[in-house]
Amino acid sequence: RTTAQALLNVVVPGADDKAATPIGSFDVVLFRIPHGWLKLHQITTKGIIESLQLAHEVFGVTKAILLTLPFNNNVHTHLISEWRSKNDDIRRLVTTFQSNKETIPGIDRLVLMDLAELTNQFIHRNARYLGYLNDTNDDENMPYLNVRLVDYIPKVLPAAAHVCSGPLAKENTRLLCDKNAITADGLHVCPNTYGGHFVAATGCLLQCLESTATTPQNASLDCQTNCNDKYMTLKRIFH
Repeated sequence: RTTAQALLNVVVPGADDKAATPIGSFDVVLFRIPHGWLKLHQITTKGIIESLQLAHEVFGVTKAILLTLPFNNNVHTHLISEWRSKNDDIRRLVTTFQSNKETIPGIDRLVLMDLAELTNQFIHRNARYLGYLNDTNDDENMPYLNVRLVDYIPKVLPAAAHVCSGPLAKENTRLLCDKNAITADGLHVCPNTYGGHFVAATGCLLQCLESTATTPQNASLDCQTNCNDKYMTLKRIFH
């Protein structure tokens, strides 16, 4: 809280002839759940609600953008089902909030940024390029996530479709490949690939929060869906 208070005390220049004033509070929190620091089983709806409530109490935010959990090298093969389930829980929380069936103290607007879906589409397209997909296994279960690099870094086994730009090569007991432009290590994404999507989606969702501030909660849903359909996918925006 000491660090938070220091941020709130930062003085910003005033507009026109107005005096400079401390920030005092923030409007929106962009909340990415720290998966990796937290194990999947530690991520709960109750914990997300408490985190957003804390953001309100400490920073004064009343609006939030909640991100789904993108696939990364912390999602080991035996955890894929649980990872998918956690993302379903996150989407469900936002939906129930927008339909007034869930409340979060201090938060009056909540929208979703589906970063998991964007990452899935990057991986899916790359898996097809690498030859892991064909007409018989091209399904939403993402079987290509089971093809992992071996002994890349101790205890870290990134999926080949996530990090590779070409075929796997064996080096003693290691299974390696040339890296792609999605992520170099299965965790840290390449900003040149993700940056435009992320910035555009953030701007779009901020506009949703502002434009629907005085309308019913479910008005945020249509706006949010439009933002995610445009920027959290690989669809062409301009035709």
